[in-house]
Amino acid sequence: MSVRYCSNCGVRIDPQDFESGSAVKDGANSYCATCALKFVPRRRPAGHPPGAPRYGHRHITRRQGLRPAKRLREPEAGEHEEDYPEPAAKKKQPVLLIGALVAAAVLLIIVIAVSASRSHNSYIETPVTEEQPSVKSVAAKPRIEEPRRTPVPEKSPTEKRLDDALAYASAHPQEFDKIVAMLEAIEHEEGLGGELDAQVRQYISEFMDRWDTAAKEIWSKAQREASAVEKSGDIAKAISIYESLPVVCAKHLTYSEDIKEEVKRLKTEMEAKSAFAQIEPLLAEADSAKGLEELKKKREQIAEFCAKYENTEYAAKLKEPLTKIDETIAELERKTYEEDQKKREEEERRKQEELAKQEAEKRAKEWQQQKAHLEKFWTLNNFDAGALPELQPGKSYRLFNGSDINGWHNPLTPDCKWTVQNGEIVGSNSSKDQSGLLITNYKRQYFWENYTLECKACVTRGAGAILVRANVDANKKFGGTVYPLNQNQWVSVKIVVKDDEVTISVDGGQPATHRGNTWQAGFVALAIEQGGEMRFKDFLLQLDSVKPAAK
Repeated sequence: MSVRYCSNCGVRIDPQDFESGSAVKDGANSYCATCALKFVPRRRPAGHPPGAPRYGHRHITRRQGLRPAKRLREPEAGEHEEDYPEPAAKKKQPVLLIGALVAAAVLLIIVIAVSASRSHNSYIETPVTEEQPSVKSVAAKPRIEEPRRTPVPEKSPTEKRLDDALAYASAHPQEFDKIVAMLEAIEHEEGLGGELDAQVRQYISEFMDRWDTAAKEIWSKAQREASAVEKSGDIAKAISIYESLPVVCAKHLTYSEDIKEEVKRLKTEMEAKSAFAQIEPLLAEADSAKGLEELKKKREQIAEFCAKYENTEYAAKLKEPLTKIDETIAELERKTYEEDQKKREEEERRKQEELAKQEAEKRAKEWQQQKAHLEKFWTLNNFDAGALPELQPGKSYRLFNGSDINGWHNPLTPDCKWTVQNGEIVGSNSSKDQSGLLITNYKRQYFWENYTLECKACVTRGAGAILVRANVDANKKFGGTVYPLNQNQWVSVKIVVKDDEVTISVDGGQPATHRGNTWQAGFVALAIEQGGEMRFKDFLLQLDSVKPAAK
């Protein structure tokens, strides 16, 4: 039974009020407990004492539109005096007849009213257990006070909202989202506690279970249908299946995100299907691509598609072709690198050749200047006067005979004495400001270009050195490539002079290479620092070339 309102005062009437009897229905009208006493005829309930008034005749006459009849007697003991007015003053004898007539008329009116009341009582749901007393018995018997009914406690606003939520759930059983929202709103109200709080929580749990069951069933069915449609190729229809799901599933916390993900996946799949139509021809063009750069551009387009639609079946189709394209690109890059490397090497070689050519031309020009200077200087100083014959390239020569210093010359160093002792050349320099020097004495020795010199040396005091490609500048200053000696023991020295490099090794150790010689050719020289003393022996010269060979 739904909620009603009083037809007289508008007060809300709950279904429980009708069941407890505190409210009454009169046909299409409903009356609250207060208004029912005024507007609804009462019946004597079962067990009511006979003779007790069921309703006052004043109420009856008011309902029938009649005025209440005057009492013809005094109220008896025990009757309610407020229901009976004071008897009228006794009239004089002449008016008795008129009073009788009036009483008869009133009695007739009462009889008619009682008849009408009985006809009205036939529509009341409560059965009549005893015969209604007559008007005369009502007037004759004392009125008994009807027992008061226990008032039904008024429901709180929260309880009424709970009733409204349950009534809404009964009328709309599938709108779980709204029902749960209404119940949760009641749960979060302040002051809710005790039995009502437990009841609300129980309702929420019950409706959530129903919601879960209904949503799961709908979701499973939708998945099966959408999967079948997707396999057939109609992705748009599969999307519409998910997008048209009922609110029961679409607003469920668990499945709402799943629906969004599936719709997103299907839309991506549909986009990929459309985009694949433009990517697929690139696979055939990749095999016939002209050049590495063109192939890289096509590969970049395919890779971009795979990155954007990586979780689709179309990206999976392109995985193997993309690997082959990468292999082809790698091979082309390797070949291109090798070709570029060859080009770079060839370019470098040409540059080196050009530099070597320029260097050779420069050195040739320098040598012509050096040659003119040396020939002039040697002639002016008569260095060739006592010199031994010119050595020929391609042969080996002993530069020291073991008995004297024939083949050696001591130029411009009188304070340095050179002697032969025990098959060794011994040099002792007593000068305090000038180094002692001993040079080979062969004609045109200043033109020696490439050669190898081997000897043994020992520094007994101070420091000394061996010079190769030694020569004299315009200031009569000797110079060349110098290898210093400072060990106080015999060492084997090997010096290789070739082109612009001089390589020196001692006792077969790691060779040391020197570049950038001042002179392009020159003789061999021994040098002792001031106050020093040195010993030399076993000189062997392998002359490879002289400079210039033909000029």
